[in-house]
Amino acid sequence: IRVDMEAPARFSLNLRMPWWLSGKPTLTLNGAPLDISFETGCFARIDREWQPGDELSLTMPMAVTAEPLPDKPDMVAFLYGPTALVGLCDGQRALHVGGARPESLLVHDNEREWSNWKSSFRTTGQTEDIRFIPFNQVGYERYSVYFPISR
Repeated sequence: IRVDMEAPARFSLNLRMPWWLSGKPTLTLNGAPLDISFETGCFARIDREWQPGDELSLTMPMAVTAEPLPDKPDMVAFLYGPTALVGLCDGQRALHVGGARPESLLVHDNEREWSNWKSSFRTTGQTEDIRFIPFNQVGYERYSVYFPISR
């Protein structure tokens, strides 16, 4: 965020801290770290005298999470931050977790674009791996959203 104004002004800037954060966000003001208190699902407030050209940078860490169906805890969908992931596969395939948490089955698909990981994943420890991509990137592939988990 770049403050584009002609004269200094005092105001509060409220930044929403979404529910899907997987750690503390990194916030810098003009390149210097800015320590703020926050709660996920709430707003972090920065109240100060802003100067023309001030630059605020916010990085929000994301992780893969498994969301079970309300009435079937052994049937999960995967999210990467706020984005639903779909498994590219034909039919329903069970995922074997052993004693691990379901989200530990997905790892980045080793694809990078510039300096960032792309949002694609693959399963590990399965008899046949499944590739997961964001739901909005599905074309004509067959996919599943929910997967049964066997322990």
